[in-house]
Amino acid sequence: MSRALALHGASVALSLNGQRVGYVTSFSWNVDYGKRGIYGIDSPLPQELAPGVQRVSGTVGVVRIGGSGGAEGGGLVAPQQGVAPGEVSAVMGEKYIHILLTDRQSGKTVFEAERATVTAQSWSVAAKGAMTGSLSFEAFFYMNEAIS
Repeated sequence: MSRALALHGASVALSLNGQRVGYVTSFSWNVDYGKRGIYGIDSPLPQELAPGVQRVSGTVGVVRIGGSGGAEGGGLVAPQQGVAPGEVSAVMGEKYIHILLTDRQSGKTVFEAERATVTAQSWSVAAKGAMTGSLSFEAFFYMNEAIS
């Protein structure tokens, strides 16, 4: 059986904290290596590019299932309910999440972040449509097929 060279959305699977996510509409990530130019005196062009702070971030698009509770219901973020101003909330004990995107055919890792956190969630619903949303995340580092 021949295998397509390009990966497609239907050929990858997403797991959050070891649980397969069934209603993912999109997944995107960005790695900013933070390289910055080092300039000489009176030079409009950089003399070299220096390493900087690496930042890994991304977004997961999902269809919300009734009664699921969004990111709080999935255990991806600490619930905010019942926290009065000035009180220490459950956020202080929030744990990192594990994100894994794999190729279904080969089983290889396409993207993995072991220490990630959800930074935002956004939801919308149309009158005759499903409720869709996005979960934004940041991670300390990432791995893929070439980095393990």
